[in-house]
Amino acid sequence: MRRPLSSWGPRLPLVLALIPLFAAPAAAVLVNITVDDQDPSISYTPDGSWTIGQTCPTSQCAAQPDPLQAYGGSWHDTSFIPAAAGAAAPTPQNATFSFTGSAVYVYGILSDSTTGAFGGEDVAFYVDDVAQPDFAFTPSGPENAYTYNRVLFSVAGLDAGRHKLVLQNGRAGGPYSLMLLDYIVYSTDIAAASSSSSSVASSSSTGTTSTSSTSGTSPSTSPSVATAAVQSHGLTGGARAAVIAVAVIAALLMLALIALACTFRRRRQGGVNGTGSAPDLMSERALVVNTAAGDPYITQPFQLTTSPSAIQHPGKAVVSPRPSQPEWVGSPISSGRTLHEEPPMYESEVGSVA
Repeated sequence: MRRPLSSWGPRLPLVLALIPLFAAPAAAVLVNITVDDQDPSISYTPDGSWTIGQTCPTSQCAAQPDPLQAYGGSWHDTSFIPAAAGAAAPTPQNATFSFTGSAVYVYGILSDSTTGAFGGEDVAFYVDDVAQPDFAFTPSGPENAYTYNRVLFSVAGLDAGRHKLVLQNGRAGGPYSLMLLDYIVYSTDIAAASSSSSSVASSSSTGTTSTSSTSGTSPSTSPSVATAAVQSHGLTGGARAAVIAVAVIAALLMLALIALACTFRRRRQGGVNGTGSAPDLMSERALVVNTAAGDPYITQPFQLTTSPSAIQHPGKAVVSPRPSQPEWVGSPISSGRTLHEEPPMYESEVGSVA
């Protein structure tokens, strides 16, 4: 039998107040964290194989995009040049990034040039050491034509947790590849985002440092939730303490809710008076207690008495009783009266038969 809400009494507001506390984890909001190419959380190997593009001279870097259109006004530049016949194969250039989340996106700048800064690309991607779809691009446009905010790689639906992304530019026996890495975006829940960053910085469309979270127009394949750029990752001491405190409070609230539910269950199974059986209201003890308490809804039972009456039959000694009309001694509003019942009286005809 389902218990009505009215029977919960003063406990109902407490139960309703606890519900949002346990529903909040299920309503976690995903956000996107944007990591600039110069963020120290991205490691570039081998040493010296990558250069900071916006400060690289033209004598060393043929590609010269517009810094005002790059996220944060910067990018990392590297080129994979196949070995000549008979020479040792060059080592591919890697960019490694670890993150906590369920999706990751890699953005770069494409050089669509068939002369000068030749823009061919041949890039491989790995997530947790598992090969992902490659990105290949063959230029076809004029010289000094660049495409900004281009998604080079994306993967979603990862298990929420720690992951490692590896970008590999070029491969042994592969073609020439120019890589201009601009920024990386990963999706995580808002709690992890707040605890994994210690400072926030982002770039406006002018390329100057500001508190804005926008960095120009993103293509349609970019993430659709809010973005913010971070300078460093990892839980600080204060963040760890906050996480532990929240976990302890949540556990205590869960135990309190379980105890409250068990109490309600025992009361429901116990019956009306909590002992498993209702009192017998028609018993003598119940009547005495309720009458003494002045309960207006408990009344005394009607009391019946009879008066004697005899039927006389001439010439016969047989007498049969006949009850008289009932006489009410007690009434619902006259409690405390006693019942007087006298035995029936008999009369017989005394005489002689002639």
